[in-house]
Amino acid sequence: MTEQLTETPGDATAQPAAPSPTRIAWAMVPRVNLLPMEIIESRQFRRTKVFLGAGVLSALLIAGAGVLWAQQDVADANDELVVSQAKVAALNVEKVKYAEVPKVLAEVDAAKSARAQALAADVLWYRYLNDLQGAQPDGVTLTGMTLTLSSTNGTANPPADPLTSHSIGTLSAGGTAEKYQQVASWLEAMEKITGVSSASLGNATKADGSITFGSAAVFTTDALSHRYDKKGR
Repeated sequence: MTEQLTETPGDATAQPAAPSPTRIAWAMVPRVNLLPMEIIESRQFRRTKVFLGAGVLSALLIAGAGVLWAQQDVADANDELVVSQAKVAALNVEKVKYAEVPKVLAEVDAAKSARAQALAADVLWYRYLNDLQGAQPDGVTLTGMTLTLSSTNGTANPPADPLTSHSIGTLSAGGTAEKYQQVASWLEAMEKITGVSSASLGNATKADGSITFGSAAVFTTDALSHRYDKKGR
């Protein structure tokens, strides 16, 4: 009979199990390039040629884009030049059309200057007639009035009487009043009219309860209208 021996886990004579191999993924695996150096260098040279070719091609593309951009700018500039030349030609045509304008304007200025000199002593007489009529005090009635312009260039003439203002014309008015006080009020009213100065009484006669008087005054340069000179513009 054959005797079989059975090993139990607690048997001290049992052999330990062999460890399982562990795979390390990151471990470097040595490689050996067995290709000849001529082949390796040939491959590197081909890669270098590809890179250089790509660089040259990129440079050509960039240069071509620059040329196209410059040509477009030149074309735009030429178009603007054509438009500007057309505008200049049109303006030259208009310039010829209005070549007489400066001459006409010079003639107009000369006419205005001549008018200003001829009408330098212009006075709005209608305004003074209205003002004098409105200045009559109650009880005073004007029976006659004479307005005289003695200056032709708007310059005031020196008076013969040193108490009288320099004048460009004279005013004489006659009328009737009920009282001497009314005659005095009339003289004061004339002095308040712009352009009228040095009002004076020429004569005053009372007869049959009525006073007949004559008065005088002068027109100063304030009476000028300045409608035709620079002061009136």
